[in-house]
Amino acid sequence: MNRDFRRTLGLELAGGKSSRSAVAVLDHFPKSRRLILSELIHSKLAPEGDATADDLLVSSLRDLHKQAKTFAGLAVHGPLSLPPGLKDPARAASDPEVRWMTKLWESLDPKPRPFASYLQRPAEVWLRHKTSEKFLVTDALGSNAAPLAARLHFHMRHLPKPLFEVLPRASFIRIVKSLGLPKNLAVRYTDLDKGLSAREEFFSELLKRVPQLFIYDGDLESLVLHVNHFHAFISALTGHLAALGLTEAPPRGYPKSAGWIHVPRSDTDWQTVL
Repeated sequence: MNRDFRRTLGLELAGGKSSRSAVAVLDHFPKSRRLILSELIHSKLAPEGDATADDLLVSSLRDLHKQAKTFAGLAVHGPLSLPPGLKDPARAASDPEVRWMTKLWESLDPKPRPFASYLQRPAEVWLRHKTSEKFLVTDALGSNAAPLAARLHFHMRHLPKPLFEVLPRASFIRIVKSLGLPKNLAVRYTDLDKGLSAREEFFSELLKRVPQLFIYDGDLESLVLHVNHFHAFISALTGHLAALGLTEAPPRGYPKSAGWIHVPRSDTDWQTVL
């Protein structure tokens, strides 16, 4: 087996004990300038025998990490850090992240509801309120994200490092923009009626514009048919960009202690990706 490649994993994590998680394995071969989706894992993550979905997920990720001589990282769609108000509630008001969020809130006009330091983090409020796209970001401990945060933090010490937190929907918007594709792809790709055709159109155009990217036919069909598989792929691709320093950097003055959500730059040069 040729081990001269750089591997990035993308994880679309399901909440609770669900087995609907998906992992995309993206291998970069720098000598041939090829980027290959070598595996798309989903059915293997379903519980079997005494093994739980959690057991299989962690063991699969660790095995995939060990197979690569160079491991770029694991990109995860889910909160890798907790809101600052939970670190030390008695001193939350003096926490640098809380102060930063308060200052940002004060600068906004019109003002949204005051930020809740026990639900939100600096990365979310920045992406939602200060980017040109005004990304729709779920609060780290909002109703949908809380089970993901709990599951991630329970397994954090066992996950292969480094870890990149990503937001597939935001990444997809930026990827569509950087490739010069129709903006409505980013609106349609999760639509029940139009999503299949949007994802199919995206991959048709992506493979034309980035011919060094290779996806097996069976995996391509899965990426088109299943949104969670699609998100795992977009996460892996974002992780690959993050490892190369090609994602958006935190703004000036951003708290050093705060986690960050990686999104691709809108001016990404796809030839430098390879």
